[in-house]
Amino acid sequence: MKFTKKILFVLLLVSTSIFLVFAEDPATFNTENISTGLDDFTFSLIKTAPSTVSHQNMWASGYIGQLLDLPPHLGGGVSFGMAQLKTEGLATVFKEMGLTYDVKNLFLPTLTFDARIGGLLIPFDLGVHGMMIKNPLEFNIQETVFSIDYGTVGADVRIPLIKEEGALPNLSIGAGYAYSKGNAGINVKEGTACVSAGYESQILQATVQLSKKILIVEPFVGLRGTLSSNKRNWSWNYDGTKVLDAKALESLGEEGQALLKETKTFDSGDWSGFAFNKEDPNYTAQIFAGIGIDFLFIAQGTLNVSYDLVNQIWAGGLSLRVKF
Repeated sequence: MKFTKKILFVLLLVSTSIFLVFAEDPATFNTENISTGLDDFTFSLIKTAPSTVSHQNMWASGYIGQLLDLPPHLGGGVSFGMAQLKTEGLATVFKEMGLTYDVKNLFLPTLTFDARIGGLLIPFDLGVHGMMIKNPLEFNIQETVFSIDYGTVGADVRIPLIKEEGALPNLSIGAGYAYSKGNAGINVKEGTACVSAGYESQILQATVQLSKKILIVEPFVGLRGTLSSNKRNWSWNYDGTKVLDAKALESLGEEGQALLKETKTFDSGDWSGFAFNKEDPNYTAQIFAGIGIDFLFIAQGTLNVSYDLVNQIWAGGLSLRVKF
């Protein structure tokens, strides 16, 4: 009888406190929806990763020339960009947790350092880039902290099919590799409830780019295909004992406290591989375009925009570089 009373007391606490933390309406509380939402959100992170990478180290010129020329052809700088992140899965998680924050138009920012150098004897150019952002979107709503951090490193090489001369434009083909990793988390009321979602992506790229310089202006357009190998992980847990005082915890005992705790985790484990996956596409086709503007003789500002035709994701960037 004593244990039965404890069970009834636990159920009362769950309905009046823990569920109020997780959902505005206890009747709608569904832990499976949280798991489903996190699963969808990790797929969204994976699908956004190629667009996040696409505007990093994007130069207006389809080919910068040989390092051994006079002057030598090289340069580097910094770029700021954003990529659209679809948040239907995250919205599902927020709803179950009783949060009404609008996350329909979330864009992931990037701040990238890059460099590019012309080839030596063989005509090509080589670019490298890297980026790490820690908690760029951290905010607090309704005693809830949401944060996301991620980073990328990558390199690419481009070979000219046509070198710009007179009326001829630059036309090049290229190939690249990028590694991207990130994690998003939600913490409710100092750990009463926590969820996290993470991803890792290895991204292969193939690019065709056309550019033509007209005085100090250099418009460009191109097409990029990507193929990814991915990992995903997510977890959630809640601990209702964290909102109870010492007297209430003592009344519940260990068995009663255990009923106020629940955890679920998922880890995809090994890399998915680069084989084409039609059910959850790990490939994209992106179109991109932009314009570069020279100033101060050795500097160029570049504005670019891209669109993922497979996942319907917009991305864009603005860069400032010194080049020779």
